[in-house]
Amino acid sequence: MRHQPELEQASRKLLKQLEQQLAQRVQQLDRSGDAHYVKGNVEQASDLWSEALELQPDNRPIQDKLLRAKRVLDNLRELRR
Repeated sequence: MRHQPELEQASRKLLKQLEQQLAQRVQQLDRSGDAHYVKGNVEQASDLWSEALELQPDNRPIQDKLLRAKRVLDNLRELRR
């Protein structure tokens, strides 16, 4: 197979591009979540961070933000009772 090295190189290049796009999307969702959280839109922030974690489940900073947002939402629900 003469074309094997070219195929592997193209595959690596494509994979790198996809990883970069994924990282950019996660960063965008994280920043949007931060902006909503600061404005008091905790539920929207939580939704955005949840979406980011679907793309990058091991992202510890976003896991922490989502956990904090869920605690805030739980506390707000308790206060409304």
